Amino acid sequence: MEFTPSAAAREAMRRLTQAGFDAVYVGGCVRDACLGLAAHDFDLASSAHPAEVLALFADCRTVKTGIRHGTVTVLFDGEPVEITTYRADGAYADGRRPEQVRFSRSLEEDLRRRDFTVNALCVDAAGNLIDRFGGLADLAARRIRAIGDPDERFSEDALRVLRALRFAARLGFSVESETAAALLRHREALRALSAERVRAELFLLLEGADAARVLAAHAAVFFAVLPQLDTPDFARQCALLPALAQEAPLRLACLLLSCGDAAAQRALSSLALSKRTRRRIAAAVRAAREPIPAREEDRLRLLGRCGEAVCADAAALRLAADPRDGAALALRELIARRPCCTVAQLAVTGGDLMEAGVPFGPAVGRTLEALLGEVIAGRAPNERAALLAAARGMAGENGGGPSA
Repeated sequence: MEFTPSAAAREAMRRLTQAGFDAVYVGGCVRDACLGLAAHDFDLASSAHPAEVLALFADCRTVKTGIRHGTVTVLFDGEPVEITTYRADGAYADGRRPEQVRFSRSLEEDLRRRDFTVNALCVDAAGNLIDRFGGLADLAARRIRAIGDPDERFSEDALRVLRALRFAARLGFSVESETAAALLRHREALRALSAERVRAELFLLLEGADAARVLAAHAAVFFAVLPQLDTPDFARQCALLPALAQEAPLRLACLLLSCGDAAAQRALSSLALSKRTRRRIAAAVRAAREPIPAREEDRLRLLGRCGEAVCADAAALRLAADPRDGAALALRELIARRPCCTVAQLAVTGGDLMEAGVPFGPAVGRTLEALLGEVIAGRAPNERAALLAAARGMAGENGGGPSA
């Protein structure tokens, strides 16, 4: 394993160990390095308590990210490094946060309260790998396994149910049998979590290269989050995900095609999406359900009405279901050409038309729409001189512009 921490992470480790504290690199950065993947977000766990961390890094900008639970973020020239105190958690009354946190000086105690074996791998200051729970064996077997009793781990934080599936989808792993059984037992607890936490984890899952397999294999867990998708067509829509870009909104739109419009709207309402993301997904679902026009002129009008992004999503969804869909292929090719299909794309403006003799007022807008129609129909090129000539002709024929 080649493990090369960032300069900021190395500096944090140097200060902690020189001050006499125990410290390790832990979590995803170590896991990814063991898998031969590029490591990011180098997090440290340490025997230093939060007040000691703040004092040790008093010359740096620090953010008390989750200081109540032992986490301080230290910034070195803008690069953040999270340092979390070894801790042992008390009872989890709300299925999310421990009621009490007891800071510890013991790495062993800290690792026992983490979620999965592959996330409890550590590297110490000397570069030695620490594996207390068989994480390396689980990496080799490509499996996600809870540390200790999986029921305890999921009772502590129900979001770990989705996290297990997220890691499986992104790493191409399976979920170990006892852990998988516990996922089912704890799936209903997901309903009590905030929509923001669920949506964030769900989107990371959907972006995984192996999302289709994981969702199909653990559909009952997924339906606890989005019961609207529990339909006979769900497995078929899951199978289409590998043909789509690894974008969560597009893939969610694909899954929503398995249910009706009203159910899709309820599903979107439950996820605390931004207005922009919700509109994108809803528009993609609507457009994918509508037939794509056979005539290029009508496709141009569709492109102008719905916009490039919506049409691109609709074409992608249609082609995932049928790579030989001629209308979808034609729409994708049309988008690639970026043709003129809106007034804003015309080579003339309202000001140009008024200079050419079109009177100020509604006639300007009518003339622009008429010129767009000529361009879309192929009767006029989208060139300034040609459009101004056409506009003058319209003004002459109709006494000031096309009739209303």
